[in-house]
Amino acid sequence: MGWIGARAIIIFAVQLMLVGLSITGPTTALAQIGGSESAEERRLRLEQAIEAARERQAAEAAAAEQRAAEEAAEQAEAEQAAAEKRRAAQRAAAQRRKAEEEAAEQARLAAEAAAAREAATKVPYATFRDCPECPELVRIPAGSFRMGNLQKEDAALTARMADALRGVLGTRTSTNLEVPVRTVQVPSFSVGRHEVTFDQWDACLADGGCGGYRPPDLGWGRGARPVINVSWGEAQIFVEWLSARTGRPYRLLSEAEWEYVTRAGTDTRYSFGEAIDCAKARYGQADGDCGSARESSPVGSFEPNPWGLFDVHGNVWEWVADCHNPSLDGAPTDARARGDGDCTRRMYRGGAWSSVPDWLRSSFRGDDNASVRYHDLGLRVARDD
Repeated sequence: MGWIGARAIIIFAVQLMLVGLSITGPTTALAQIGGSESAEERRLRLEQAIEAARERQAAEAAAAEQRAAEEAAEQAEAEQAAAEKRRAAQRAAAQRRKAEEEAAEQARLAAEAAAAREAATKVPYATFRDCPECPELVRIPAGSFRMGNLQKEDAALTARMADALRGVLGTRTSTNLEVPVRTVQVPSFSVGRHEVTFDQWDACLADGGCGGYRPPDLGWGRGARPVINVSWGEAQIFVEWLSARTGRPYRLLSEAEWEYVTRAGTDTRYSFGEAIDCAKARYGQADGDCGSARESSPVGSFEPNPWGLFDVHGNVWEWVADCHNPSLDGAPTDARARGDGDCTRRMYRGGAWSSVPDWLRSSFRGDDNASVRYHDLGLRVARDD
């Protein structure tokens, strides 16, 4: 029958008993329940049954309460787990959004940096090479510019330092006057985007040119570093090899052409402004050395000037075609190289890794014996159109 059926019978019996007690009285009711037992025994047994029923009912209620509590705890635990899962999902979504925002910001900064680098290295004029091993050239349009020292205080300083510098430099001089300032008309031509490198000189050697001379690199490395330790005459041999190799008229720049392309439309001390620092060019000695290494840098290590030419300020001096003259007085106004004066000495421009900042100015003029070789002196090429 099961517990449920027995429980129903007991409850029914108790109800009958209570009804009987209320009608006939306790003794009559007890007599009705059992005949052989005494009324007291029957009463006791009935009370025991009632108590047992009550205990079972209380146990059932407690069990129901326990089950309800357990179910409530399970429900609360499930709700807490669901809430934690939602919070974890929200945290993960927030982290993803943050990571996406950071990635987008990094991409934006990288794009801006790439655009800045592209803008910094962009050449406003056409570039080309006449052969794979030839220097890269920039085609320069015709124009005019004011040649010479446009800052009077620089010219006065040069004059005051003349005697002292002669004593320090020996055959090398930086006492040339950068006056009188004159307007020069420059025909179109092409110019090397970089200083001539060891790679390009070694290509000349491999082709049987350059008189078989292999300039020493002093252990600094060859490759993309600017060639050094070449005399003015050896620089001429290199451009003659380029002309023979390509069938094009290569040569050294004139002083006027060199200053024209270095200024690149500016009239400040340097093509990037009035001041210089170690982030703009390779130079040293005074005003703090740009790094501990006393040597050149690979070409193109710094930003180019406005016309896309690299290392026009510093790295190595660059031979030009002109004979030495101590001033610009009488210099051609059509950008030709100057053939009068002391042609046993030749001019060079641009300053070097060993130079003080003043010597890197756009108008600064240096010179030396045409036969010398120095560890800070190289060349840049030009080509007629």
